[in-house]
Amino acid sequence: MPSRFVGRAAELELFGTLLQTATCAQPAALVLHGVGGIGKSALLSVAAKRAQLAGHPVLEVDLTSVEHRRGALRETITRELADEGTVMFLDGWQQPGALMTWLRQHWSTDLPGVALVVAAGRLAPPPDLPRTIGWHATVHAALLPPLSADEMREYLAPEALPEQVREQIVACSVGNPLALTALTHLAVTSPERLPERSIGDDPESARLVIDGIVEPVPGRRHRRALQVAAHARYTTEDLLASAVDGDVHELFEWLRRQPYISSSRWGLYPDELVRMVVDGDLRWRDRMAYSAMHRHLMAHLVARIQQPYSDGPTRFRDSLDAMYLNRSRLPVQFASAGQLEWGMLENATFRGFDPADEAAVLAIAARDESAVQVAALRASLGDDPERCTVFCDRDGAVFGFSLHVERGSVTDTALELVQAHTQEYGPPRPGERVGVLRIGGIRSRQAGLAVALGVGTTALHALNSAQNSWDFLVVPSPELWRDSLAYFDFHEVGTYDSAGQTFGVFGHDWRRLSVDKWLAKVVDQPWDAPLAEPTGVASRVVASEDEFVTAVRDALHNLHSDRRLALNPLVDSRIVRSGDPEFTPERRLRALILGAAESLRDEDPGLYRILDRTYLRQNVPQQRVAETLGIPFSTYRRHRNRAVELVAQRLWRRERGAGAP
Repeated sequence: MPSRFVGRAAELELFGTLLQTATCAQPAALVLHGVGGIGKSALLSVAAKRAQLAGHPVLEVDLTSVEHRRGALRETITRELADEGTVMFLDGWQQPGALMTWLRQHWSTDLPGVALVVAAGRLAPPPDLPRTIGWHATVHAALLPPLSADEMREYLAPEALPEQVREQIVACSVGNPLALTALTHLAVTSPERLPERSIGDDPESARLVIDGIVEPVPGRRHRRALQVAAHARYTTEDLLASAVDGDVHELFEWLRRQPYISSSRWGLYPDELVRMVVDGDLRWRDRMAYSAMHRHLMAHLVARIQQPYSDGPTRFRDSLDAMYLNRSRLPVQFASAGQLEWGMLENATFRGFDPADEAAVLAIAARDESAVQVAALRASLGDDPERCTVFCDRDGAVFGFSLHVERGSVTDTALELVQAHTQEYGPPRPGERVGVLRIGGIRSRQAGLAVALGVGTTALHALNSAQNSWDFLVVPSPELWRDSLAYFDFHEVGTYDSAGQTFGVFGHDWRRLSVDKWLAKVVDQPWDAPLAEPTGVASRVVASEDEFVTAVRDALHNLHSDRRLALNPLVDSRIVRSGDPEFTPERRLRALILGAAESLRDEDPGLYRILDRTYLRQNVPQQRVAETLGIPFSTYRRHRNRAVELVAQRLWRRERGAGAP
């Protein structure tokens, strides 16, 4: 495939300025740096041709071919250097600090005819890079950024490829020319192998990129450290220690020295292309090791989220990091780097709603929703503003919001769907709440980001709301999110149209699968587990204490029949579903009732004797039980009813979260 050069206008403009102003009397140096495959050598080649066309003598030196001995570089340069005003290009310099030292020592003595030096390497210059390095030479440094989407489209223009394929290549290349070239070649020669999400999904392309970008690692533990950094959004020492045995301090320091690793206030993170290919290579190479690493990292992040002393912003960011680990479960339309833009989370901030935000929030809602929905939002902001969270970009501008409302606090289409669903499948009991999260900003270019932030908000809301019976999430384009939200045990309730857009409502009943059990499910299930039906979609939960007592009485009557106990609504109660998964729900229900009855043995032996003779043993006619106990049947019935009520009260308190009686 022919080589094509696109982009780098700013760097070439800087080079052109130095080319016009640099002289042997006032020389200059330009240090270009960036990850492997970013196009440093190609840029040097274009710059050298421009220098030649401008009439300057040019000396190009590939430092990877120079002997590794003292004085070899000086000999190579002085042997080739002849003319005044030479522009010297040094490609492949891996130690920019040493480069500065070498130029300072030798420019005035060995390079008198050089007016401009342009050097390229992977490592950034030292932060204390001096403005001059000797002989009054001015030093400039330029980091080569990824190509823009438009520049990649320009590169693809000569190829006869469908528009969808072009955009697929743009998304998977993440601005790296090496990846762009490899994927373009793949699309032309083997289109069936073109990855849908990431270049890391094609083993041969991944290996090509790894060989071109990642230096050989020192050993097995270093390789695992790199794999952790590729899988996690940010890597800290404590996160690294959760997946790598032994002391990880040296591994962490090794990571931060790599040219493709950057630092932020939240930890280390790799170049996006490195992330794709290293993560994809391990997933292809060793699925069991990949799954084990995933579970270790998820468990660590969930433990951090559950720490009671963590502040809100920290827990929120940890929840987003956990979402990121499961990015392969997000829809393709939003999971690719070009659309979900996870990198934007680095600069996105979130905070509580301020009255000054109302105009921006309502303006966002007006783009997405009908006038009725906007009016409902305005009412919610007025009644309960602390339930609104706004998402801001790096400049502080609001680009989205999430709003948790209580069912029944306002009336709109989404809440009508919620109302109908909860009435059919489990109304909230007294004191329980139903949370509905709606996300604004979904038509902006940060659509995927707004949804990711919203799902993170839902997870934290569940952790902080022990009395929530249901949580619902309102999202656009529900067909894109059904599988992803099913993975997180949220099922679709219904859809509605608003302002020309289709919205879906997805819900989770925390009484059927508690927060702790839900987190354990998310942590333990393999990253590639097949999608299953969400927990308890079609069953019904008893809503009131009276219904609960009736269900307990029915369970006592059928205590010795597994078939009949399985039909009792209590098998979908919180206390049964949170029991030992080794046993069936009917066996768990039987054990709970026997335990509650046993608690009456010492407290009221007479009532316990009635329970024992009536229900705990094989059923016998109740008239005979009264005769055996030597009490009138009317007295027996009164004590029997009281004993059943006490058993039900103990179980009801546990169901409501009050603990064992």
